[in-house]
Amino acid sequence: MEDAPETNGRFGPRAVAALVIGTLALVASLNMFHDRYQEASAVLRDGVPGMFELDHCKKVRGTTASCHGSFRSDDGTVVREWIRLSNRYDAADVERGKEFPARLRARGPGDHFAEALVRSDGVGRDNVRERGIGAAGLGVAALAMFGFAGRRAAMRPGSRAWRVTGYVLWFTVSAGVVVWQLLERWGGGPWVS
Repeated sequence: MEDAPETNGRFGPRAVAALVIGTLALVASLNMFHDRYQEASAVLRDGVPGMFELDHCKKVRGTTASCHGSFRSDDGTVVREWIRLSNRYDAADVERGKEFPARLRARGPGDHFAEALVRSDGVGRDNVRERGIGAAGLGVAALAMFGFAGRRAAMRPGSRAWRVTGYVLWFTVSAGVVVWQLLERWGGGPWVS
């Protein structure tokens, strides 16, 4: 029986699978980062300041799915009677009928974007930040998947470098997914009083 030749790995089906998974995760991460962090940050920066009064939160299996209420700008010129909160965690510590400061990206004539409402106090700003960090965690996991594809093509399977690199990449993927899931599912969640 002959020993395996001392050649690098090959760019085969496993490397292609790592590239596909990494690409899908990176696209999802970029979309989440844009929608949940960049867009929400723009609303916090440029939105109309006012107060949001919580009217109703819909729960699915004990978890808040969406919340609605009314918004009135500080100067009274912008009023929305039934508007959905962009981030369900913004209402985590608020009872029905209570208010909190918010900012609204109001839609004017000819505008081609959806209105967005973001809580503008410290809790709301923390929620936006947490969702951005969570999306970045998924991005880190995606980049590590690309590392698996590169490892497959550049290193000899079974070598010490192959094993160490594999452990580091698995840790990176796992840590990225854990950060994403914790901040996606619990962003502003159980630790908010």
